[in-house]
Amino acid sequence: MQLPSRNKRGACCVGERLPEPQDVRGTSTVSRVAVVTGAASGIGLGVARRFAAEGDRVALLDRHAEGAESAAAELREQGFTAVAHEVDVADWSAVSRAFEHVRAELGPVAVLVTCAGIESFDAALEITPQMWGQLLAVNLTGTFACIQAALPDMIAARWGRIVTISSSSAQSGAPHMAHYAASKGGVIGLTKALARELASAGVTVRARREFDRAFGRGLSASVNGGRSLSLAVRRVGW
Repeated sequence: MQLPSRNKRGACCVGERLPEPQDVRGTSTVSRVAVVTGAASGIGLGVARRFAAEGDRVALLDRHAEGAESAAAELREQGFTAVAHEVDVADWSAVSRAFEHVRAELGPVAVLVTCAGIESFDAALEITPQMWGQLLAVNLTGTFACIQAALPDMIAARWGRIVTISSSSAQSGAPHMAHYAASKGGVIGLTKALARELASAGVTVRARREFDRAFGRGLSASVNGGRSLSLAVRRVGW
């Protein structure tokens, strides 16, 4: 996964190495504290491994405690600094406690990648209020809760990097994924708003769009060929 860096305008550019924060002597700091949510598996685990390999101190947050701790232990066995904490990102209090633990163990948070998320594949008429609420609580509210918990350290240091994970379905739409697409579309809007708000504080915020596994699984059952995705009713006009 490519990570963003800050350009001259305070925006983020994909594909560049994150610039090193400078210490008081003007030399680059060897290690940052990077927090990755949803880090027990998948994209989150890959990101955590990448940060560790580059010398950063990594906190792996996930609701699956055993998976997160196993991943952190694997990194420690390789000589890296890594800790794991069980946290449901939809629980604001739990998120706050987890970040306090990370600060105590590793230091101020400099980088955050919010990979935690859930997906579901349901027809519009089958989506219950509980299902709708759960998707938004984890994917959207959970993303903001983690960002809010990390921001004090970044603003104090006048340096921070935040990467959120959106989805291809948030922009193209996806059948049977109205709740999921809505939550990930919210992540895009959240990211853009925070990028503008925080640029002057030295904090960049960037959304990465990833292809949905569930969307891929349900594609063949929902439409005949990829072309119909961009033209849902297969005609132009009302």
